[in-house]
Amino acid sequence: MRVEQSRLWESGSETYYVKYLLDNSGEIEAERKRPAVIVCPGGGYKYTSDREAEPIAMTFLAAGYNAFVLRYTTTANGDPAYPNPVYDAARMMQTVRENAAEWGIDPDKIAICGFSAGGHLAASLAVRWQDAFLSEKLGAEPAMLRPNALILGYPWLDVAHTNEIALRGADDNFKALMRKIDTAMLGENFTEETIAEANPIHHVSPNVPPTFLWHTAGDGLIPAGNSLKLALALENHGVPYELHVFETGGHGLSLATKVTGKNEQLNADAAQWLGLALRFLARHFES
Repeated sequence: MRVEQSRLWESGSETYYVKYLLDNSGEIEAERKRPAVIVCPGGGYKYTSDREAEPIAMTFLAAGYNAFVLRYTTTANGDPAYPNPVYDAARMMQTVRENAAEWGIDPDKIAICGFSAGGHLAASLAVRWQDAFLSEKLGAEPAMLRPNALILGYPWLDVAHTNEIALRGADDNFKALMRKIDTAMLGENFTEETIAEANPIHHVSPNVPPTFLWHTAGDGLIPAGNSLKLALALENHGVPYELHVFETGGHGLSLATKVTGKNEQLNADAAQWLGLALRFLARHFES
């Protein structure tokens, strides 16, 4: 296996990615072209969580995928105001597809997977890959930027809905936290118009790739309604999707096992999401 860290952009940005590439073997298939997954960790656009980075990549590696962890723009390394992180995600997709032959990847089987704010980022690329602002920024044909599948864990998809539900009866400390998260994504002077522009749910079309969503009904930070609303929008546009809402569990479960957490981050029911997601991908990728 090869593990390498590389800068995402040639200049002007400190964002980077880590690639995990499985070695082929003549005992199995010397020239195998593998599916791939790009992992976007969460972190409220303030940082990218280690718990939703390499451990996720390793689980996909074990299932036969080549994997990439994208350390996209956050307040820790620059100005993340929308759409800068979306440019990162589009550039990552372009990079993987352009290097697919060298890296042993099937260019028609590249998924993007995101958690929480990383779910917002992954979903933003999935709903807007065909938009001119991305192809013009990257000098690429839109098809180069299209994910072939989308995997979302407790994604942040609708800022207004999230604030309405999460802030209901909340104390001042929690309200301040949500304000910091909103500002990290949208900048200090966000408006209703910029919120709407940045909400992936507002950009759903038949062009969205097949989508797998999982959430918990007990998530007190990003309410499960985010995933429910996206599923309804996908249904309205005829996009294949699979949705799982587990009854218990808070926000940020990651794998929901001891690999990525302890105590309240363990949840045997929610931990089923990975196997379900792999079966979802197999249905769409194994043809």
